[in-house]
Amino acid sequence: MINCEITYLEIAPLSDPALFAWWLSRMPKSRREKVSSLRHAESQRLSLGVGILLYLALKKQGVDGGDVEIRATEYGQPYLPAHPEIHFSLSHCAPWAMCALGPVPLGCDVERVARGNEKIANRFYHPAEQAYLASIPSGEEWDRAFAEIWTRKESYLKATGRGLSLGMDSFQTIAPQEGVWYEGQRLLGECAAACCAFSENRPHFTRKQVLLGEDGKTVEKA
Repeated sequence: MINCEITYLEIAPLSDPALFAWWLSRMPKSRREKVSSLRHAESQRLSLGVGILLYLALKKQGVDGGDVEIRATEYGQPYLPAHPEIHFSLSHCAPWAMCALGPVPLGCDVERVARGNEKIANRFYHPAEQAYLASIPSGEEWDRAFAEIWTRKESYLKATGRGLSLGMDSFQTIAPQEGVWYEGQRLLGECAAACCAFSENRPHFTRKQVLLGEDGKTVEKA
């Protein structure tokens, strides 16, 4: 069975300078530089948050996440040159950081559920997705559906490895597609999150929240 692990964490504990520094010191050079390049404290915590999740996920695979080389493809998608058998994807939207990791191409995305935009849907969504939204009454339900489609589309683009070079309206996420599998979740009612994986058979998706404790202690909660 193909297992894809999806992990989340809330970044609030990283407001503690000591905990922030403890985790930052364990990140690979590329992540430390990324965090340091960001001006705002919340952006730094979000970047460190996804780094922590990847670090922990790689540790389960027997890979030292603090000493791993991460490169970007010509489309800007991150990958591990020394471990081509491991695929991963990262996303964040305050207050959440998100990581997906597995043995098949995958992507993940988390977005805040806000007021949806019909003009954006008409421009970037596939006709099948537009028709689906047209069947839903306006209001909170429509806004949730808009966000859920957006996260699916973003996760699909990441899974292809091509990112936004592939037109967002060139594919649909409503009807089943052979070899394309989605897993979705709502986080605290504030955000929509999705993971997309490419596999002949549906992978087994596991979803866990990582809780950060003192001195680097972590707890996973299903």
